Amino acid sequence: MLFEGIDKTNSRYGEVTLSRCQHCSTAWLRFFIEYESFSHSGRWYRAPVPCEREIEVTAERAIEMLNSLEPRFAGGSYFNSEGFETRARVDLQP
Repeated sequence: MLFEGIDKTNSRYGEVTLSRCQHCSTAWLRFFIEYESFSHSGRWYRAPVPCEREIEVTAERAIEMLNSLEPRFAGGSYFNSEGFETRARVDLQP
């Protein structure tokens, strides 16, 4: 794991990780959030991060970075999906 943190911005407490694929060495930024008071609210977003941008990764900047990266993927109970490619901006509304 290259980075692990919690985005506490606006009390959202999203889990942020930056990890490297063991097969191709690509760095992947992942953001996961779930609202306990809402069923089917769990969702994750992930995108590959170019080497030159890895240093920019912080928990607080994860959403901004994800919205600037392509391809971007999303999934989770909120979407009723194990994962799909998307161009939509990261949506954190319950």
